[in-house]
Amino acid sequence: MKNDTSFVTNAIRYRKLIYFLVAVMVAFGIYSLFAINKDEFPTFQIKDGLVVGVYPGANAQEVEEQLTRPLEEILFKFAEVKRTTYSYTQDGMCYIFVKLQCPARLKNEVWSKIKLKLNASRINLPSGVLTVQVLDEFSAVSSVLLALQADDKSYRELEKYAGHLKQELYTIPALSNVKILGVQNEEIAVNIDNDRLSAYGVNSTMMTFDYQTAAMQTISGKFKSDYINAPIHIEGKLSTEQEIKDRIIWSTPTGHTIRLKDVATVERKYQDPDSYVEFNGKKALVLSIEMRSGNNIVSFGKDIDRIVAEVSESFPDSVTITKISDQPKVVDTSVWAFVRDLVIAMIVVILVMLILFPLKSALIASSGVPICTTIAIAIMYLMGMDLNTVTLAALIVVLGMIVDDSVITMDGYMDNLAKGMGRLDAATSSMKELFVPMLLSTASISIMFFPMLAIMTDYMGDFVRLFPWIITIALAASLLYAICVVPSLEVKFIRTAGNEKKTKFAVIQDKFFSSLQYGYEALQKQCFRFPAITVLIGVVSVVLGIYLFTKVNVQMMPMAVRDCFAIEVYLDPNATLDQTKSVSDSLQRILNDDDRITSVTSFIGTGTPRFHATYGPRSREHILPR
Repeated sequence: MKNDTSFVTNAIRYRKLIYFLVAVMVAFGIYSLFAINKDEFPTFQIKDGLVVGVYPGANAQEVEEQLTRPLEEILFKFAEVKRTTYSYTQDGMCYIFVKLQCPARLKNEVWSKIKLKLNASRINLPSGVLTVQVLDEFSAVSSVLLALQADDKSYRELEKYAGHLKQELYTIPALSNVKILGVQNEEIAVNIDNDRLSAYGVNSTMMTFDYQTAAMQTISGKFKSDYINAPIHIEGKLSTEQEIKDRIIWSTPTGHTIRLKDVATVERKYQDPDSYVEFNGKKALVLSIEMRSGNNIVSFGKDIDRIVAEVSESFPDSVTITKISDQPKVVDTSVWAFVRDLVIAMIVVILVMLILFPLKSALIASSGVPICTTIAIAIMYLMGMDLNTVTLAALIVVLGMIVDDSVITMDGYMDNLAKGMGRLDAATSSMKELFVPMLLSTASISIMFFPMLAIMTDYMGDFVRLFPWIITIALAASLLYAICVVPSLEVKFIRTAGNEKKTKFAVIQDKFFSSLQYGYEALQKQCFRFPAITVLIGVVSVVLGIYLFTKVNVQMMPMAVRDCFAIEVYLDPNATLDQTKSVSDSLQRILNDDDRITSVTSFIGTGTPRFHATYGPRSREHILPR
């Protein structure tokens, strides 16, 4: 323990250097509070996936026997696939919802093996199976959803504006992906008058084949020289509606020709949609913007706002861009709300210390609360940890424990002063006696939280992964503070064990403790006077506590604080898109009648993007009309 004593002595002797280092760490911690990556919840990977098989012409029973079961047998050969994996089969298609039981870091490796095995097994499936697709990327969360809407613009024009905005957004370094939802594809429709076609004696099959081959790009020869040998390509002849109309489909030796426009009408139109998006009941496109993990979502949101403002100036006045979901704003509000709660908790701890301890002792011990917290945030920033609900909750939980080491150090010092020791000897002697107990208690409390990582598995384990580490960091900072800083402060400001002149604050404290002691003694007398009633009250309190605990609503994942919400509507699998729209329109009218609702976005025939980490539409979203 000689080393411990000499260390404390040196810490007191070179206290100015210690104070400087602490000040630097506190300043860096304050900087880290603004610079650290912020998010509402920890990032975690969704390991589950979906295997889709397409078997045209087969009924549900045939698909089940010839496609679904063989695919399930292949999947269950993997040890990483849970037996809770289930399937859904309908005419011509099967869906297998695969659940994995492997660490998140091995997710991509497992899915790669599954894809390779399924591709190798295609030869054993019926020849009528069109395709087997694996969808395994469901972890992406939309940071911002933007609605692009204009009453006087077509889908083609809206797509052009959305594409321009998308290209500008890709200049943001933190951007991961931008998806444009609600796009409607165009087609050139040819409606043939069969009576007129028959009158000319033209074969419709040959005419169709002729048009298909007319747009093909073929090799039409080679260019050869001493130094190059390259093929020559001739582009297809058909690129516009007019070229299609003017194409000759029949001719006579005398030069009489018939063009397609003579026997058919040609028009450009939108394909019959299988899904589309409406914003406040009008056609719209939605941009789903995703951020790369490991970035500051608040800064990311500011970059998006800047680009949207710049691009909007170049758009016509009729084109509006509206935010549907704004996660950066939510995260900024949420994080600073937690920081506010953290500061309030610090103030409460300091006030309690001031009430229960002498003024100087309370100020010295409680000074570690803000200092150790800011140092913990600085270490989090250096280690690449995010500031989110879980890490902030850990800092709040550990607040009351941060002062423990300082209080123990102060008690040991005061006891040694009462024994007649000098201030320096009292400080070094108390640290010599208390260092090992403090170290063991700090380590015990820290280790106590780590079993939760083994108890909480799968997604919950990933969600709270940093919780015990934050507590360990904060407690380690408090131990170092009690060893390096508190001894020099107590030596400087506390000179005696209690012979100093009492201040007005100390007098008020004495009166408060006297009243508290008097009340405690009076209550104690009544408890000994009526022991049976005392024991009965204790037993009833325990039983009542257990009963009330069973009535508490248990919710492992926190509620999503949002100024928006999603309503999912599921119809029969055979329902048409028009039926889905009818239900959606009815619901939209009800919502618009509520003055508290500012806008309604409808995703008809498809699901909403995953706009929140803990939100995910029901599993059958890929199957049923929405």
